[in-house]
Amino acid sequence: MTILTEVLNAFSQKLVTDRPPMAPGGSGFMNMGTAQSPVGMLPQMQAMGGVGWLFSVIEKITNQVASVEWKLYRVSPNGDRTKLERHPALDLWNSPNPFYTNDHFIEAGQQHQELVGETYWIVLKNLGGRPLELWPVRPDRIKPIPSTEQFIASYEYRLGSVVIPLDVDSVIPMLKPSPMDPYRGMGVVQAILSDLDAEKLAARWTRNFFFNDATPGGIIELQEDLGDEQWERFIRRWDEQHRGVNNSHRVAILEKAVWKDRKFTLRDMQFEQMRHLSRDIILGAFGVTGWVVGMMENANRASAEAAMFHMSQLVTIPRLRKIKAALNTRLLPMFGATDLVFDFVDPTPENRELNLDEADRGYKAGILTRNESRSRIGEGEVPCGDEFIEQLQPSVPVQQAQPSSTIYLRGPNDPERIRPDEVDDSEI
Repeated sequence: MTILTEVLNAFSQKLVTDRPPMAPGGSGFMNMGTAQSPVGMLPQMQAMGGVGWLFSVIEKITNQVASVEWKLYRVSPNGDRTKLERHPALDLWNSPNPFYTNDHFIEAGQQHQELVGETYWIVLKNLGGRPLELWPVRPDRIKPIPSTEQFIASYEYRLGSVVIPLDVDSVIPMLKPSPMDPYRGMGVVQAILSDLDAEKLAARWTRNFFFNDATPGGIIELQEDLGDEQWERFIRRWDEQHRGVNNSHRVAILEKAVWKDRKFTLRDMQFEQMRHLSRDIILGAFGVTGWVVGMMENANRASAEAAMFHMSQLVTIPRLRKIKAALNTRLLPMFGATDLVFDFVDPTPENRELNLDEADRGYKAGILTRNESRSRIGEGEVPCGDEFIEQLQPSVPVQQAQPSSTIYLRGPNDPERIRPDEVDDSEI
């Protein structure tokens, strides 16, 4: 037995005992334990339907990832790629199963990736072992079975009391690596569950304020004790007059009672700021800007283009690369193809102003030809456009000597000054 086998064997045994159970009804960070567990995934997935900003962020990310175009290439030994129009692998990717389009399939799997950090595709094969259908499944229902020799021996799909064994080749996993568990992933939502709980409670408090609040901002002090019947009558009349949105903040008319006005405290006034903070935490955790989810404050064309470039480079493309790796290393080998690769079309939007500036500067600096500069901005070639701009050295104008003031020469024995035109050359 090798050292690696011993380590894997010890880890697989310790993995079961180290995970603390979830508290009944718990959904916060304190109940998540040290590693991802199927029970802990459920509140993470449910959070998408309970927090509006979380739903908006995940929807934008999944839509961006699902809308990218994919192509299948055959790669020659020298590295040249030829695009294929028809192939069983391409047909399967375009229509994963009878009920899902490609967009639907990618978006469903990407939701799980964003929420819990795990995406699983189940591959249904024919009798010859060729893939026929792809299905995304909930990650909390998939359990990897550790192996001391192969890392993962198999998988189990659990639906209630039904357990379906799956071999390794029938499951394609995509995980955001967890620092605590190499067999499971870790999603963004797990790190901000406490903030999401606070946002849900804040939204519930706001709702209850409008629908259930029975105080128009003050306190009632009775001058004498009331009997049960009088108390019930007082409460009933108060609710009829002041409970609900339509009766909010009405003037209270009381019999034998003292009204004390209730002032809003600084804590009440900061409630809106707290909700804005929760929103910013969600946006920051997923690495997106407010413009992506429709926050248009102080937005202009330059900031919009910068936001889309940021979204493409730092959010969309890394997720596409994860899908690309799964297709090329796990799915395509099932078709017996060793010279095929899937690739996506770069979703980065063009920045025309930047391209125009680069084309202009490159041409004037002699780095780009005229045609190369034109191609940067999507324009066609022109005759004689493959020449670089002539780099003319700035010429220095020759200045003619201007006649100076009169120059006088002094003879050796004659102190009297004479003009040069009066000098006899033979005497010099």
